[in-house]
Amino acid sequence: MPKMTDKRERRHQPVWDTLIRGSFGQFTPNANLALGSYRMFTTAQGANLAITNMESGGSFPAGQTYLILAIRCFLYFRGCTSGAAPNGQDHLMYHHAVSQLYFQLNIGNKEYLAAPAWYLPAGGGLAGGVGNTTDQFYTNGVPSHASMLRLARSISLTPFQNFHVLASILPLGAGSLIADVAGLTAGEISIQLVLDGLQLRDVL
Repeated sequence: MPKMTDKRERRHQPVWDTLIRGSFGQFTPNANLALGSYRMFTTAQGANLAITNMESGGSFPAGQTYLILAIRCFLYFRGCTSGAAPNGQDHLMYHHAVSQLYFQLNIGNKEYLAAPAWYLPAGGGLAGGVGNTTDQFYTNGVPSHASMLRLARSISLTPFQNFHVLASILPLGAGSLIADVAGLTAGEISIQLVLDGLQLRDVL
């Protein structure tokens, strides 16, 4: 079917990728964070939409342009225990993640934005009284869209333009997010980065 050359569809559609997700012993796409530095948005969507919704790895396909208007980092730790913290260490892992996790958006060979996780609040997540007294929930910032980072100027990703986000863990003090994950004996984790904006695509 030929495309309509004088029209383009615009839709608000976030694009996400995952640094680590899952339950103890089943973490994916990275089993741990031992390397300390990972490239994100380089793999196309597979069978698991929870990991990424990228149609192609490292770029947008023909006929699609993406305008990044906001960047958001989602953090989730629940029931995380280790030999050193048998009664739970969710709160420590949140502290370590927001203070040690950094992201760099690179388009082609140029860096467009570098920021720590705390600078990129999720703008969503759990809030209020949830769970019982043994379940404590935290979010990266206030769980409201009013609290997420909106870019001063949009960043355009054109078709086939290579890009990636480099996620780096830079330890601070005695505790380390890398060591936290390596020492787990139970728990659930999700660390995701969301590029939020407008998808412009051809109309068929």
